[in-house]
Amino acid sequence: MVGRHAPLTAALAVVLGSGMILTLITALGLIGFGFSMAGSLALGLVVGSAVGISASMAAVAAQLTENASVASISAFGPFYCLHFVRGISNMGGESLAWLGWLVPNGWLENVRPFASERWWIFGLVAIWVFVLLKLAFKLSAIRDLGAGMIPVGNGPAIAPSGLRSPMGLAWRLQRRMLFFWIGLVTFISLPTGLVGPKGLQEYAQGEWIQEYAATLNVASPADAFFTYLLFVMVFPIAMYAIMATLRMRSDEVDGSAEMILTTAVNRWQWAASHLTFGLVAPVILLIIMGLSFGIGSGIQSGDLSGDLTRMLTLTTSLIPAVWVIVGITMAAIGLFGRGSTVVGWTSLAVGIVTEIVVKMGLLPEWLFLTLSPFPHVNPYYQPTATTLLVLTFLSAILISTGFYGLRRRDLTN
Repeated sequence: MVGRHAPLTAALAVVLGSGMILTLITALGLIGFGFSMAGSLALGLVVGSAVGISASMAAVAAQLTENASVASISAFGPFYCLHFVRGISNMGGESLAWLGWLVPNGWLENVRPFASERWWIFGLVAIWVFVLLKLAFKLSAIRDLGAGMIPVGNGPAIAPSGLRSPMGLAWRLQRRMLFFWIGLVTFISLPTGLVGPKGLQEYAQGEWIQEYAATLNVASPADAFFTYLLFVMVFPIAMYAIMATLRMRSDEVDGSAEMILTTAVNRWQWAASHLTFGLVAPVILLIIMGLSFGIGSGIQSGDLSGDLTRMLTLTTSLIPAVWVIVGITMAAIGLFGRGSTVVGWTSLAVGIVTEIVVKMGLLPEWLFLTLSPFPHVNPYYQPTATTLLVLTFLSAILISTGFYGLRRRDLTN
């Protein structure tokens, strides 16, 4: 018999099952590469525990609101804040080490795989997951089906004049997520800039970061790691760009697009209103990130203007790579419709995974350069103005392909 808990149970079964599979793959893969069995199993359980922690938080958030986007933000925001607390614990040295024990993200780091593993920490994780899942099912039992615990207020009887245009409607739908990301980027970037390279010294010991520093012609590996940290923050901003672009696919699936297109609005105007957020919002976020990093670093170093210029130059050079990912997503929406979500997220996942695997020395560097736009804006590969123009041109071609396909195919719901 299917009960009221069926959707929650099914979602948790998929997510937690995927976590178990990741645990096995990680552990068996490391053992296959010759690492110790105990350390490999511990690291695999850390990966699986991270999935369990985030899934339990998302399960509670999903009971609070009927809006999927708000629920996603409600789960992701606290998880990232907990991760930020863990980062402060590490950067603050022994005086702030106790902060790491207050958050589950810190527990996982303190497991210490391959270095006298602390197996008992997984008991804390199990308690955390059990308590939150118990709370999620309790809330699921008492809330109305199709609604959240937090009631949705009635809107105004008369819509404001701004909603009469496609761009105004897109702004109404997208603004909440944009403001959230602006706050998140500022919240992370400014303190990280204040910490500066000196606070990252202990993380800059790897062989690859030494090579990275030599390529950048930087004397301090910590400075090179600080630059690399700024670069990898392009990945979550690309995540936002994909979500903003895929909003048009959500409109298509839930039937909103069909209602909009029965008015004087055409497909090009409707799609362009959402695509604007996919293209312009990442630019805003990257500029804010450059300003935040530059102000924080400049306060610490005393060279505010120099650090602002350097950070803004770096962050704005990342824009074309994000636009290529948006272009791939837009092309998929126009050509495939149903498969666009998979294509968009896969394009980003390939970039992240190849970045990690190449750093581990498991795949050749040319594969990263071939499959992802991100290495072409990585300071390590010293991008030129021509490279950035080529990436921008490629994104324009992909976006044009998406508009062409969207004009010719049928809408689906």
